[in-house]
Amino acid sequence: MNNELNEEYGRAIKEARKCKDERDSLLEKLATNYVNEESTSFMDHQRRLKNPLIAYNERPTTQIARNIVNDIPAVSSSSAAKRGPGRPPASSRNVKAYHVDKDTNGNYVLPVEVGLHTILSLGTVVYDRAAYHNDRYIYPVGYSTHRPYLSMIDPTRDTIYTSTIEDGGDNPRFVVQAADQPGNPITASSATGAWTPVIRQANSIRNRKHSNAASGPDYFGLSQPTVRKMIQELPNAHKCKNYRMQEFEVHPIGTRGRGKTNRKAKY
Repeated sequence: MNNELNEEYGRAIKEARKCKDERDSLLEKLATNYVNEESTSFMDHQRRLKNPLIAYNERPTTQIARNIVNDIPAVSSSSAAKRGPGRPPASSRNVKAYHVDKDTNGNYVLPVEVGLHTILSLGTVVYDRAAYHNDRYIYPVGYSTHRPYLSMIDPTRDTIYTSTIEDGGDNPRFVVQAADQPGNPITASSATGAWTPVIRQANSIRNRKHSNAASGPDYFGLSQPTVRKMIQELPNAHKCKNYRMQEFEVHPIGTRGRGKTNRKAKY
């Protein structure tokens, strides 16, 4: 029985590697296609930033915003197999992050779109309160992002959700605000706690039997390698004693392999 289980496990690992390779290939093709599309005019881009809810509903559902960064982890299959099941270590190497422009003072030019998220502010690192970071993530006060997701009140539409990290004293406060429900924020002591009610209600009004489980860092954009890189470069990030600094390979948008750029990134 042990031998049979080992063989089955080996087949599963091979299939998982095959699926990962296919996924990475598709994501890279998608990233290239989005970059190769014609750029929208400056005025249209400004209008979208000023009113993201209207702009999102005007866009085709298959279109991702122009100023987008698609984060693709590039951890080798061999290292993943050695780790076995469970989450990867915070210091995983060979993670792909994408270039984001900086101003003359060395600060990142915001807002910038990373995947489905528009990063509005990176916030300020609170290094002297343990709950404001762990080994994988830093939770800067003032960090703010918005992203589209299913509306909690209209089953036929999506809306824009703004996720913010606030100073809650000993613990950070995670706030999610839906654009179509102004003045009715969801507040929790964790990113997952703030987003779970959104997913539960969005599924409920659509009579969906989907899981209501949520990964808070994903929905806050904190798990995106490009965002993690930007945050760990903030002042005082190196003073977060429990956080493990991560190494990233920085690539221009539209890169297929190191050093090959299909088109210069525009922000």
